[in-house]
Amino acid sequence: MNKVLLISEETLKTYTAIQNNVQSDELRFSILQSQQIFLQESLGTNLYEKILRLVDTGDIEIAPYPDAGISLYET
Repeated sequence: MNKVLLISEETLKTYTAIQNNVQSDELRFSILQSQQIFLQESLGTNLYEKILRLVDTGDIEIAPYPDAGISLYET
């Protein structure tokens, strides 16, 4: 499975204190680590991997929700 980010770098930089000069590869690594540590632990491995597969195959998309600074899933 590809490395699927459930939040975009742009959204993260826009709605957090992360500066624009942070390197993309470091930010992607941190996002992936956070997803694996926090989301996988909270959701369980099966659900976490299913969500990643659905996003990776395009069965669901992550739509920006700019007013709240979060993303929601669309089917």
